[in-house]
Amino acid sequence: MLKWIITFAVFLCTNVAPVQAASTEVKDLLFLEAHAYRLTADASILSLQEGGARYHRRLDNTVSSGNDVASRVEPRWPGVARQWQKSTTFVNNQRQVAASNSDVNFVNDLKEIQAQLYSKINAAKDSLSFEETSEDNLAALTAMVALEQMVEEYMLFNVNVFGGLAETETSMKKNARIFRNAVAKMTDTSARTQIMSKWSFIEKTLLNYNQQSATFIVMKTTDKIRELLSV
Repeated sequence: MLKWIITFAVFLCTNVAPVQAASTEVKDLLFLEAHAYRLTADASILSLQEGGARYHRRLDNTVSSGNDVASRVEPRWPGVARQWQKSTTFVNNQRQVAASNSDVNFVNDLKEIQAQLYSKINAAKDSLSFEETSEDNLAALTAMVALEQMVEEYMLFNVNVFGGLAETETSMKKNARIFRNAVAKMTDTSARTQIMSKWSFIEKTLLNYNQQSATFIVMKTTDKIRELLSV
């Protein structure tokens, strides 16, 4: 009996712990990806709202929360953490430029540095094993990333109406489909119903981004959906 207990304990140490670690790594990396898109969106809406204090605080919260996640992924993906810091440094240094719309190159510079961050995260995702993550958690994380990317593209388009129309249209439709499919896999019926109700409120606005501008409504509704996507 004692021998069996010892054998089982060794099994737990050598198998369960790695599975839990892998699941945590998936969560943290996808959560940082969501923060990366959110950072772009919040920098954009700061510009759209001409530097209002509440939007500075919003950006502060995203940077602070993202820093916590970046510190957790740093041991395995130091390059991702460093690129996150480069992005947040750029955004913080350019706050007043963004708020005053005093440099037409701000949006292009923001897109360029964020593209480097997205690239680092995508490369890191290639090394992950998603099988160890529960289907429910993965569904919520997938929905969150898709939502954040749509909002990022929507805000960027509104702050720079002359760029990326065809590319945005393609990715917006793709992420809308990913979002709906991921939410459908969530097991929490109440949360799923509430999320889809709120999603229906902004879906047409997002997909018709080049015809409708309702950045404040999109932002507030996204905040509510984010709270329901508990991960």
